Amino acid sequence: MTVDGETQTDGAGFGPFRRISLLGEGNHGAVWLAAQASPKRNVALKILNGSLASHELAARFRHEVELLAMLEHPGIARLYESGAVEGPSGPVPWLAMEYVDGDRLDDWGAGAHPLRERVRLLEALCRAVHFAHTRGVIHRDLKPSNILVDAQGQPRIIDFGIAAALERGDLTRMTTAGSVLGTLPYMSPEQLDGGTRTDPRWDVYALGVIAYELLGGTLPYPGLADATSVVAAMKLVSARAPTPLGRVAPQTRGELETVVMKAIAHDPGDRYGSAAELADELRRWSQGRPVEAAPPGLWRTTRLFVRRHRALTASAAAIAAVLVVATVVSVRMAQAEAEARRVAELRLAERDAVNGFLTDMLHSADPEQGAGDDLRMREWLSITRQGYLDGAARLPPAARMTLASTLGTALLHLGQPDQASDLLETADALSTRLRGEDAFDTQAIRIDAAAAIDPQAHPGEGEKRLRALLQSAEQRGDDRVAVRAGIALTTMLETQGRIDEAHALAEKTDARASRTLGADDPDALTARHNRAGLLKYRGEFAAAEPLAREVYQRRRATLGAHHPLTLFSYNQLGGILDRLGRSAQAEAIYRETYAARRETLGPRHPSTLVTLNNLTALLIQRGALEEARPLLDTLVQATTERFGADAPNTLMAMNQRAYVLEDLGRLDEAEAQLRTIVATQAAQGGDVHPERLAPRSNLAMLLSKRGRHDEAISTMRTVLDDATGALGMDHPYVGIFRSNYGEILTRAGRKADALRELRAAEAVLEARFGVDHARTQKNRERLRAAGATA
Repeated sequence: MTVDGETQTDGAGFGPFRRISLLGEGNHGAVWLAAQASPKRNVALKILNGSLASHELAARFRHEVELLAMLEHPGIARLYESGAVEGPSGPVPWLAMEYVDGDRLDDWGAGAHPLRERVRLLEALCRAVHFAHTRGVIHRDLKPSNILVDAQGQPRIIDFGIAAALERGDLTRMTTAGSVLGTLPYMSPEQLDGGTRTDPRWDVYALGVIAYELLGGTLPYPGLADATSVVAAMKLVSARAPTPLGRVAPQTRGELETVVMKAIAHDPGDRYGSAAELADELRRWSQGRPVEAAPPGLWRTTRLFVRRHRALTASAAAIAAVLVVATVVSVRMAQAEAEARRVAELRLAERDAVNGFLTDMLHSADPEQGAGDDLRMREWLSITRQGYLDGAARLPPAARMTLASTLGTALLHLGQPDQASDLLETADALSTRLRGEDAFDTQAIRIDAAAAIDPQAHPGEGEKRLRALLQSAEQRGDDRVAVRAGIALTTMLETQGRIDEAHALAEKTDARASRTLGADDPDALTARHNRAGLLKYRGEFAAAEPLAREVYQRRRATLGAHHPLTLFSYNQLGGILDRLGRSAQAEAIYRETYAARRETLGPRHPSTLVTLNNLTALLIQRGALEEARPLLDTLVQATTERFGADAPNTLMAMNQRAYVLEDLGRLDEAEAQLRTIVATQAAQGGDVHPERLAPRSNLAMLLSKRGRHDEAISTMRTVLDDATGALGMDHPYVGIFRSNYGEILTRAGRKADALRELRAAEAVLEARFGVDHARTQKNRERLRAAGATA
């Protein structure tokens, strides 16, 4: 059997994949569009040139395939399966990869895409490459033809499989003695020089060349496209420095040009140390923040000149001549540099003022200085806020703005909007004066200031301001500000219980963020996380799961597994899986998240306690009461000390403990605890929320168990009325409460009424959870107990 496209067309030998049409051919082999029957999907079937002529080579290839299969990232086409078919010289390997329907990066780049959209795409590409690096895989042949851009603007690297397996597997006939893997215009100088020690900075260089081409429309060394050998390419790269990007693309002049030129530095030590560092710099530029790279100075320019022209600089006289020329040039540039230096000195003074102020505040928070040995973040920020109010007049205006904004935002996010409001209003006024009305800093401060407005003292004012900021940003085409305002307004609407409005806005904000900011952008991920949370709140768990999973996977890839935001998303995914009845997966996620949060945030951090609450609820659900009891005691004590006895988190923990007490037969203690919770919630008032209804439902069930049927029916009836009014008839919590009500009616001897409620519950639970979910099955048991015959 051969693998030539002319003689074999039925796909035999390629596992479950049937070839459809040839997509392309290259030096390394052919790529076919192929179909798989189960699961039904198209794949890119890559049949490689060469053969696995020995057991050793076959083992190496299998090892590489195992590595590549681990590259599950939104920016990398997945490897589904691999194998080999018999060829004239031995087994010929093939790879079945994810088929990406998109444009080649160079074709996409020829389109009319704004500069910021191009930079966002480059950042996403760098994140994908860094993800592969952290898994031990270096590409070594990155180029536009290996990158596709899908309909959502997400770049997808499509041949990690070929690049890694070809060289590291050392397949016969794939390389010749002394040849170098790669494409000349995108290969780093040390790669062209025949370097054998693989370095991630090879890929960083290639990313820099791709960036230069995508932003400037040409290669940094255009002649490399016509180079006929590695030797010719080396001579060209060594002869001169590339033309600065700003000369071929004036819109990139300044910091963006500096970033790209640093990525393609001749010396790997002068480049970014990782693709993540390059991605971070591109994000700083996109967000209007200063980049960390600096333009090359006189010494570095001279050193590069000397290295490139060793024959011309063999004597001290030649070096001196270079220095003289550089000095003349620097004199001519002195006036332009003076203005840049003045701006830099102002920024330095601002930074020093801010750092000095914060150092003083940290000194006051030192327990050895008398501020107390248990100073929490809120307390420290309160002290810092007072220090700012007392000493702000001594600071430069820009430093006052930075500090007021930073402290105000931190206090807002820690749940102290009353202390944040005046700081943010001050920051708004200063930023408007210093940066301008439409500057991103000003707009971001105004969003936080609107969110901090007290709704009791100024009803509707915060929403009014956020809607105005959103509308203005949309009219200006300022997508980042529009997304930020949309996120803040969504949160405000959700807090007010306006779930349908919040969900509609969350969908709109998510779509805008994905379209304009890029899939891995932090604001885009926040928008999608919020949308998943609202779907969960509405009981649309199946729709919420893929969104929550995507956010978790992207945050894990870009931020790391133990970053607080990654764990936040992971915990959300666990909650959704729990609601979907996949309790074993949810429990594993909760355990992993709890351990990670204990380690990174501490045992009494609010997020740690939220995960502990979720874990104990799931343990109770599956009857592991002995394990749950000590965890619940820890949870109740920690939440009481951290938030107070009347805080929602504490009441949730107490509700869980009451459930355990009931199952252990300690009914008096359970009832007393539930009545305390219900009374506290009633005194606090507020909107109806499913978590606030649960203790009342549990109390009704306990009263029914104790034979107090009239009180149980009355209590449960009010729960059901409140839930139906606030959530709608088809909400999953309404189905749960209606099923509980049916059991209470059965115990009271009212089986006809019970059957009516249980039938209604069955329709909701099956629609929301599915027929095999534990809650649906429990409702069926209750139907049988009520006398249902089918």
